[in-house]
Amino acid sequence: MAPNEPVRGASPATLWATPFQMLARAAETQQQVADEWRRHWLSMAGANAVFKTRVQKSGRISIPDAEREAIGLDEGDLVQVVVIPLGRHRNQVNHHAEPHDED
Repeated sequence: MAPNEPVRGASPATLWATPFQMLARAAETQQQVADEWRRHWLSMAGANAVFKTRVQKSGRISIPDAEREAIGLDEGDLVQVVVIPLGRHRNQVNHHAEPHDED
């Protein structure tokens, strides 16, 4: 039988069953992946903390005790940090200012 030759005695429903089954399996797999991603995301959402902190000497930041305790962090745990600058220290010297004459 040639590749494009129809199957003798097969109904149109039988001929289309395999492509529809493939689509159904693909949709089911996609749903399983989406469900697993959702479960993973929700499990992570329960263990996050949002807080403000100042950058210390040599660029160090610290996580406050309350936040460490709330999410169960221990010394040596690996964390992901997203930095969003909120402003500069008010007493910071402006190194780009024009020098002024003192009388």
